[in-house]
Amino acid sequence: MVTRPKGHSWPGHPGRRVISYRVHRGDSATGIATRFHAWTAELLRINHKTGRSLWYVGERVRVPVVTSRAHGHQVKARHPKKHPTKKHHVKKHHAPAPATHASRFAVRDEVIRVARHYGVRPKLALAIAWQESGWRQDARSPAGAVGAMQVMPGTGGWISSLVGRRLHLRNLRDNVVAGVVLFKLLRANHGVRRSLAGYYQGIGSVQARGLYPSTKRYVASVSSHWHRMDRGWHPLRYS
Repeated sequence: MVTRPKGHSWPGHPGRRVISYRVHRGDSATGIATRFHAWTAELLRINHKTGRSLWYVGERVRVPVVTSRAHGHQVKARHPKKHPTKKHHVKKHHAPAPATHASRFAVRDEVIRVARHYGVRPKLALAIAWQESGWRQDARSPAGAVGAMQVMPGTGGWISSLVGRRLHLRNLRDNVVAGVVLFKLLRANHGVRRSLAGYYQGIGSVQARGLYPSTKRYVASVSSHWHRMDRGWHPLRYS
């Protein structure tokens, strides 16, 4: 059974249901939008805010939930019986074969293609991927981040709802799509430096606590890679 979000429709915006939410400590526009399956830009617009606006603890805001996405995430999966038959096993859906053994040249080319498709600066996307994994799709972090763009599974699920299909983070293209779209969303409301910080630390944490020392080092390192690539540096020539 699907649980519909409470609230009311947003006139002139079909497919949106507006709910009321009280801001908590550490909340940000991106964080609230993520939690309720809303678009950050619409959340800002309906509350007459910008990417630089402050969110006050206890403030009541309106959240324009994208109902189709919210519903899709609230449908409970049916579980097989305790002793499933062979037929049940056959019907299970598995992820496509992962492209974990892609060469670093293949990763580089995929990042460029996806970045151009989504309107992100290719060399900046390349710099992020180089800092995150050294352009290695088989990279895994102790925290659970996956692939060339080092995307967390939860983030991959959220980005899947935005692009309209399930992204398999072990697949090279899907991994790059998840990372590039995440950065594009951050960039829509923040400058490059803050977007890079949000990619590494989480934008909610950045807004609540500022940049950690490790985040500052990350931003400086990515920025250095980016500017060096702009001047013709090619990491694989020297690795």
